[in-house]
Amino acid sequence: MSDKSYPASFETLVAGRTPLENKQDHSIGPYYINLRNGKFAQTDHYSTTRKDVDRIFDGLETLANNAEPGRPLRLMMWAHGGLVSETAAIAQVRMDANFWRQNGIYPLFFVWQTGLLETIRDLFLPKLNLELLWSDDLIEKIARISARGVWSEMKVNAQNGSLKGAGALYVAQKLKALMDGYPGKIELHAIGHSAGAIFHSFFLPAVLAQGKDIEFKSAQLLAPAINIPDFRRSYTDGLKSGKVVEMRVFAMRNSLELADPSCHPYQKSLLYLIYKALEKKIDTDLLGMEISIIKNADLKDLIKFIYSQTNNGLRDSRSQATTHGGFHTDPTTMESLARRILLLSEKNELNVHYPSACF
Repeated sequence: MSDKSYPASFETLVAGRTPLENKQDHSIGPYYINLRNGKFAQTDHYSTTRKDVDRIFDGLETLANNAEPGRPLRLMMWAHGGLVSETAAIAQVRMDANFWRQNGIYPLFFVWQTGLLETIRDLFLPKLNLELLWSDDLIEKIARISARGVWSEMKVNAQNGSLKGAGALYVAQKLKALMDGYPGKIELHAIGHSAGAIFHSFFLPAVLAQGKDIEFKSAQLLAPAINIPDFRRSYTDGLKSGKVVEMRVFAMRNSLELADPSCHPYQKSLLYLIYKALEKKIDTDLLGMEISIIKNADLKDLIKFIYSQTNNGLRDSRSQATTHGGFHTDPTTMESLARRILLLSEKNELNVHYPSACF
């Protein structure tokens, strides 16, 4: 078995006696931070304020104080991808929080607005009656005109969260204070899916900059949409210095990328659309593409690559995802992520399995 799961009253412990403000569903309030253009988002149902974040960290202090020797409080920070709406991101929090919680991992989901989903819909949906006329080349040409600017703006939004006065930076500062107060009792872990790797390319350095004793025990990226030049600028210092202890990348084999129907009528994966149309320079290598990984063989000195579909070998290094968006709903992938954070041996089991533990 893994470390003990958190108690049933976990939400009460973390949220305090007063429910988090402006949360429609108080049970998931302690598990997400909603950002818009880098600032705390003010929406009808899923707002985040500084007071919300303060309450989350008040609860984390209690958990850290109660942590048993050899069983640190493991904090996992998740950043979703660019095709995820606010509604879908909140649904993921609601579905997945219990899986992490019952396995002794505290999840904190960044919900950040990208605008890419709406652009892709606007690009394709009005013209689906002309579907037989589409070709991938045509779609790529249209995307260079209609969606490239949104992709660039999304990168700016990812960066904005970690700038002075922004929401993700405030979280970084709270993490610093928490770790200073409870040395040796807290582990940091990060998971980014698709464009979430871009979000974390700014957030992780912002956290590490808070102090020389701060480190991430693991960073795990699922089908990362970050281009390799940006990856080298943002992640490699942390990896080479040991402040990011381990990095793992889950990626699809190229044959699956070429057959991914997620961006229909485009006949390939979202990563191919980014590769062929959305980056400033066509064919800019992406960290999540097998064809790019092969060309950048030196990255294997910094990263462990795990390809889908893999259902043998170590139990913390498997994936059965067959689409770009499928990694975060694939039980094999999700359990691999959790097992690695917990450093479970091959013979030990998770407390609960995915998705049976989900809400």
